[in-house]
Amino acid sequence: MESDSGLYSFLLFPKRKGYPLFHPQPSDDLPEESKEAGVRIGDIGVVTARGSFDPIFNILHEAGDRVVNRFGVPSHFVKLDLGDHAIERRVDVEASIDGNVFLPVGAGAEVEVSTDSKRAAVLVLPDGASSWDLRNLQSFKDYAEKHTQTWYRFVNGKLGRRIVNGDLYLVTGVTKSSSWSVAVAEQSSGDSRISLKLKASIVASAGASYAWSWEESSSSGCHSGPRGPQAQKAWKNNQTIFLRGFRTYFRFPRPAKLPKALSIQDSEWSDIRWKGQVAPYSNSLSGHSRTSRTSFSAQTDGGSRSPSESVDLQEDVDSLDLAVTGYHPSHVINEYLLDCAPEATVVITHDNDWVSVLTEVKSGFTASLN
Repeated sequence: MESDSGLYSFLLFPKRKGYPLFHPQPSDDLPEESKEAGVRIGDIGVVTARGSFDPIFNILHEAGDRVVNRFGVPSHFVKLDLGDHAIERRVDVEASIDGNVFLPVGAGAEVEVSTDSKRAAVLVLPDGASSWDLRNLQSFKDYAEKHTQTWYRFVNGKLGRRIVNGDLYLVTGVTKSSSWSVAVAEQSSGDSRISLKLKASIVASAGASYAWSWEESSSSGCHSGPRGPQAQKAWKNNQTIFLRGFRTYFRFPRPAKLPKALSIQDSEWSDIRWKGQVAPYSNSLSGHSRTSRTSFSAQTDGGSRSPSESVDLQEDVDSLDLAVTGYHPSHVINEYLLDCAPEATVVITHDNDWVSVLTEVKSGFTASLN
């Protein structure tokens, strides 16, 4: 059974907005300033198994910034300076003051979503959404090529995070809202319909006039936000519903051979499921390093692969345990690039690379790099 967050993201990939977060709300353990801002361009972090984004440090802020870089920064850290007008903002979805047909304003209002599909994902934005994107992606790409290995050494070595190779995200764009409702559901039997109901109620808060909540069903995962203390704040556009950025891999040397026997009870998942699950510079893998640096990027206009070859993302996702790994289209692309480019030590794929080649099909979607 796929996780709710994994299925939600997978079903929304073809919408080409970036990586969809099933939990858009900033973590409650972040500093107030970070919760108010939400995910920032320049953040380096990881998408968690529950579908939220966990920022670790930011390349656009000073090393001594005790809010944004509260965990510290890698050794020899150099802040990246952007020029004027480096970030573009646009309004993606503009909410009507008087509401609209899909979201009628008023206590007790209901919206029902019903479909014959076997699986469905829903994103509702009562207050609309806006996007921020870096104009000069090359500056971030060059920076990532130079520093990818030091990032993993820092987060897994010094911080002990055991981040899997390829899971570090360098954020170049975000889509944010002030409120949201998300849902994902699967049919429990072949003859049933998926039906979800969203209800509005009046709340006495500074941030919203109405709170929307789902009428839960046993076969669905539904929630709305902001929740808890954050719902009482007048913060705007701090809930991150889509991420865009670079996923970074590097060729990390594996042992010549694994032990004949592993104790499941005493082992971490990344030790047991070795393929595609290496956590570079973690304690169990300390001592391995690479000093050379050669980059190889995904290309949508040919690259180094045969025009007849393609990457089947649907086939790849069917072979993954989404509840454990958290599927991302860049995984299969980056692993392929490492295999087909023996000279490359660093592989960097931007979400634009896989988004531009997605096509919706009945069973999911496929991507072809030709």
